[in-house]
Amino acid sequence: MNFKTRLATLTDITFIQKLNQLLFEKEEREFNLGLNMTWAISKLGQNYFKGLIEKEDGFLVVAEHDNKIIGYLAGILLEKHPCYMANKRAELENMLVLKEYRDLGIGSSLVKNFKEWCKEKCVEEIKVTASAFNTEGINFYKRNGFKEYDVVLKAEL
Repeated sequence: MNFKTRLATLTDITFIQKLNQLLFEKEEREFNLGLNMTWAISKLGQNYFKGLIEKEDGFLVVAEHDNKIIGYLAGILLEKHPCYMANKRAELENMLVLKEYRDLGIGSSLVKNFKEWCKEKCVEEIKVTASAFNTEGINFYKRNGFKEYDVVLKAEL
């Protein structure tokens, strides 16, 4: 299958928001994370993706097939934190490839693009967070060079 990746533009934001909404729906349905289900398609969501395009510390890339966006990846540079040894860190914040296009190397290509951008920015460490129950996602990230590092626990009150 032929697909290409490219940096997102402002004209892509509405469609990326729709993909992000699909991600929220999947996460809420499968892992019940208590997400704000209107955020992705709200003005706040729009401004978030716009900032990733316009600011130096943001990264937003899309995958296309037949001029249709079929996936995206959003990432950011993180502020230096005194408790971490790495001087520059980044976070892969969210990504989605449409279900019918999965297992074709598209997600790995998006991650590769993000890693290349991070290298250009002299990033020493990239993090990504996935629900503990999202074994498919965790295995995807492991196949793409990520290793388990933190365990996050939560208690509802």
